[in-house]
Amino acid sequence: MSSADLTPRPPTGPPPRVPPQQEPPHPHGSSPAPGHHGHPLMTAVRRAGILVGTAVRVAVLGRDGVDR
Repeated sequence: MSSADLTPRPPTGPPPRVPPQQEPPHPHGSSPAPGHHGHPLMTAVRRAGILVGTAVRVAVLGRDGVDR
């Protein structure tokens, strides 16, 4: 008996189907990027900056300037 008779035969036919990975549904931008867990202080500073920037635009341009 030769060693060729003892080797397993390659599978015939298509490979088995693996279902695609599905991520849980969530609104766009509602979760941090992979590996990035924003620091709470940085989030507070960012939100305060947006608030101050909006207040300045309202003061300078009026309410119509904010919507544009």
